[in-house]
Parts: sequence; structure tokens; C-alpha cells
Amino acid sequence: MKILHILYSALRDKEIAWYYKTIFILVVLIYIISPIDAIPDVVPVLGFLDDLAIIPLAAYIALLLIPDRIKKP
Repeated sequence: MKILHILYSALRDKEIAWYYKTIFILVVLIYIISPIDAIPDVVPVLGFLDDLAIIPLAAYIALLLIPDRIKKP
């Protein structure tokens, strides 16, 4: 849940460029919250790979773009 809070805080920050917010951070937030997957979970094995690979990778890249002052409470 901390990652969601960090991403949300980054969306509200005025100093982060708008294109980081709208293109990447917002897409990651929507994908994490959305019930729609890139590959449906009913597909054996492949359905769970997006949950295990895509979400952590996208969140990691988003965290690299966020300044340290937002990451620390």
C-alpha cells in the first residue's frame, strides 16, 4: 500500500513534470487498481505473469522517476 501512497503523492506534486504524471505514474496507478488485466487470469500460467512481472516492473520504473523528497515521509 505504500507504493500507492507514493504514486498518489507524486501525482499531486506540482514540481514533477506533467508528462511523468499523466503518461507513466497515472498508467501504473490505473493498472494496479483496475480489475482489467493485460492477460486475463483465466489463461493458465500466462494470466498471472502480468501480476508477477508487469506491475512490479512498472512500479519500480515509476519510483525511479519520483524525487526522493516524496518517497520519504
